[in-house]
Amino acid sequence: MKESGDSREGLHYLGFPGARDVTLVKQGGGASYTLKFIVTAVGSEMYLGSLLADGNIPEKGDCVYSYVWRASSFLYVFRNVKESASASGGQCHGQNAGAVGKDLTISSIYLGYKLKAPNPLAMENGTYTGKLTLSMGRNQDFDFGAGTYADTQLTVNVTLKVRHQIKIDFPAGGNRVVLQPPGGWHDWIYRGKSNTPSYIDAVLPARFWVAVPYHASLSCQYLNSRGDGCQIKNDKNDHKVSVQVYGTGIRNREWPIYAGKTDIYAYHRILADSSRPFRFVVEKNSVKEMMKYPGSTYRGDITIIIDVAIN
Repeated sequence: MKESGDSREGLHYLGFPGARDVTLVKQGGGASYTLKFIVTAVGSEMYLGSLLADGNIPEKGDCVYSYVWRASSFLYVFRNVKESASASGGQCHGQNAGAVGKDLTISSIYLGYKLKAPNPLAMENGTYTGKLTLSMGRNQDFDFGAGTYADTQLTVNVTLKVRHQIKIDFPAGGNRVVLQPPGGWHDWIYRGKSNTPSYIDAVLPARFWVAVPYHASLSCQYLNSRGDGCQIKNDKNDHKVSVQVYGTGIRNREWPIYAGKTDIYAYHRILADSSRPFRFVVEKNSVKEMMKYPGSTYRGDITIIIDVAIN
C-alpha cells in the first residue's frame, strides 16, 4: 500500500458498476424481458503480513462507513453503497496509515445486489434465464485497486421462474364473436348452396397459463330451458337458439362448459401454456330454425367464468 493521491493505492478500494440490464429469455421460446442488476453493497477479505495496530478505515467514497472486523492478520470490510451511486456506479475507498508500505492480498470479494424484475403479471408461466458478464481490472466494471488480478471476469447467471395460479390473455376486441358456417356466409352464398349449413361457429382466441385446478362455467343473458346452457335471441322476435361453448384442450379435445355448474378441471385439461381458443357452436337443427327468419340477427351475451378452485 502507498500513501498517495491515488485512492486505488490505498488499503481499501472497490470500484463497482452502475445498474445493468439482463435479458431474460424463456426456455422453449417465447417473449423476452429485461431485468436490472443493481449493486447495493461491496466488501472484501484482505490479508496483511502483520495486524494493524489501528484497524479503522474511514470511508472516503460512495459507500456508507462500517466497522472493520479483524481476525489474526485478516481484515474484513463490507459496506453499503450509497443509493445515489447504485444506479450510476462509483468507488468505495479508504486508507489506514499503518498499512502504508505493506503488501496486501485480497482473497475474497463480497457483493450485495438487488434484482429489479419485470412485472411478473405481464409474463407467461415458465423458466427464464439470462447472463451478465462483468469485467474486473483497472477502470473495469469491478476495480479492486492497484495490483495484479488472478481473474478478469465475473459472470452472473440469472434464473427466474414465473408460476401464475392462472393467467388468461384475450386479444383486443375479444369480447365479440360472429358465428358463421365453415368458409363464411359469403362463401356459402357464392356457391349457391340452398341446404342448411351443418353448423355455424366462431372461435375466440385465448392464451392460458395455469398451475392449479380451476372452475369453469357460463353466465348467460338468455338461459336455455334446461338451465345449463346459453342462447342467442332474434332481434326481431323472441325466437332463441342454443349455443354450445367449448374449451379446446390438449390434443384439441373439446371440453363443454356449462351454465350453473362449476366443474373442477385439473390443471391443463382445458387450459395450457399455449393458444387454447374457446369455440361457440350452433348445431344444424338450430341453424335450420334460424334460416326461417332471413335478414334478422341473433345476439346474446355469454360470459365465461374461470377462477381458481380454492379449498
